[in-house]
Amino acid sequence: MSRSSRRAKKSGRNARPSSRRRRTSRNTRPFFILVLIIVSVIVVGALIAQLAGGSFYVQEIEPQDVPAMVSNGAIIVDVRLHEDYVAGHIENSLWIPLEELELRMSELPTDRTIITVCRTGARSAQAFHILQEAGFPNIASLKGGMEAWVAAGYSLQTGEPVS
Repeated sequence: MSRSSRRAKKSGRNARPSSRRRRTSRNTRPFFILVLIIVSVIVVGALIAQLAGGSFYVQEIEPQDVPAMVSNGAIIVDVRLHEDYVAGHIENSLWIPLEELELRMSELPTDRTIITVCRTGARSAQAFHILQEAGFPNIASLKGGMEAWVAAGYSLQTGEPVS
């Protein structure tokens, strides 16, 4: 009889259940470490955003919301590159490339809603945050960008931007 089985017999316990407990705790340890890492990343990201004064929130609108908003005075600001804008844009949209937005935001009224748009929605979300930080009160980003606009069946206008 081995030493461990003699100890188990003396204590009235079988050696197997304790080894199962160890095996279970070893198997769950990586899961708990992964959960801890994920929670840490989320908390640190939120703290960085809070310290930077930023927000993850972007007011997005669907393509079908745009015509009514424009009828009520909203302005569409297309933040894509020149060649993308010329190839096809929403009628009467204002072209201000994302790279120039901070320099040209004085061209935008603060008393009207501004709808930012790009190809897929990523750059327009950046434009949203730039305008938000500058104090523009009514901003929205076209969800899915020009790709969503075209997929929804809306037409495009081609040609140079209107000054």
